[in-house]
Amino acid sequence: MKTRRFSLSIIILVVVLMTIVGIGVRQTRAATVCSPATAISVPFAKDGAGDFCWQTASLCTYINSWNLTTLEVNGTAYTNIYVTSSSIAPLNGAYTIHYNSAVSYGHFEIAGACSVTNPTNTPIVTGPTLTPTRTQTPGTGPTNTPVRTSTPPSGPATYIFATFPPTGTERLMIYTSSDAVNFTLLSDTGYKGPTGYIRDPSIMKYTDGKYYIAFTTPPAAGCCGNESSFSIASSLDLRTWTTVTTVNAGVSGTIHTWAPEWFVDSNGSVNILASINTAAANYQTYKFTATNSALTSWSGATAIGITPNHIDTFIVKVGSVYHAFSKNETTLYIEHATASSLTGPWTWVGTGNWAGWGAHREAPSLLKLDNGGWRIYVDGGSSGHEMYSDGDSNFGSWTALKALPNISTSTSHGTVIRQ
Repeated sequence: MKTRRFSLSIIILVVVLMTIVGIGVRQTRAATVCSPATAISVPFAKDGAGDFCWQTASLCTYINSWNLTTLEVNGTAYTNIYVTSSSIAPLNGAYTIHYNSAVSYGHFEIAGACSVTNPTNTPIVTGPTLTPTRTQTPGTGPTNTPVRTSTPPSGPATYIFATFPPTGTERLMIYTSSDAVNFTLLSDTGYKGPTGYIRDPSIMKYTDGKYYIAFTTPPAAGCCGNESSFSIASSLDLRTWTTVTTVNAGVSGTIHTWAPEWFVDSNGSVNILASINTAAANYQTYKFTATNSALTSWSGATAIGITPNHIDTFIVKVGSVYHAFSKNETTLYIEHATASSLTGPWTWVGTGNWAGWGAHREAPSLLKLDNGGWRIYVDGGSSGHEMYSDGDSNFGSWTALKALPNISTSTSHGTVIRQ
């Protein structure tokens, strides 16, 4: 009897000790949930530096972030990874999100199918027993990869390069890089557009979480046929692309419609700039503006005032000044113009060989660098196709052009974006 009582005492003592230790472990692991939280509607996206606390009743299909210092949901870290929302448990019926970024290119998004009514500011309850369990471990998803499928591309793909091969079947190729110089093939997508051929793809990431390309639609292989339109396609994973719409040039006497380039203005308008050649005038740059959020409806063409006989116009806006980089078809140099309005008037501030890039360059695409400067990508033609040069923040001084390592001769006329 004494032995049984002693054994029972030992068991009770062990259970008590395990309970105490368990509580201690849970308390040391208890997460801190940010407060006060501002209610947000979903889908949702945020770019830029700052420290924010938000709350929502739904995380839609997935969350994703890159270039952040902190991204927490209900106190659990999901910084710079893609996570399916079903793996994140709600806390008191809601999701409280802490966002912190020290850089202007930090990004967070809630996207996919959203079906839950967004909350008002629900009181946040904290404590160890309410700490959610994360079923996805950091590192199992790709860092800095805004991809929406169950098998997102691997690797730290910070930059995306959309292009097409200069020879062979003209189709969409997607490359990625962590430094915007050393690119590797992510996907030979096989996408050829509605005509069976694709050239000059320009890529952007849209507010709906998808990637979109605008591209030239030649009627046959090679350059150049009678192109009276351009097309748009979208993708969630950069591998599988679907045609969204075809936009007719709508300019009388159109012979060619080339190199459509995305330009999202500071007022939020989504524009495409295309080089259109007609029987009456050499190439001019025309602006098309999206008239719905699905990017399936577009305005008619509006000439933006760039001097005729310039093609492949690419525009960035710095402050209140628009900067256009465009190839002069007479001199074959890429030139630089500025304006206070997207439709001009434009002033040429860099003509001839002003940047030292030489002639026979085309298809400029610009990327803002972390140091405040710019990188320009150009098609070098006979010099090896894709090349790059780095410039200062004022576009005044540029390094000598260099061929992109590994892929310079296998790519042609594309654009690079930071994702």
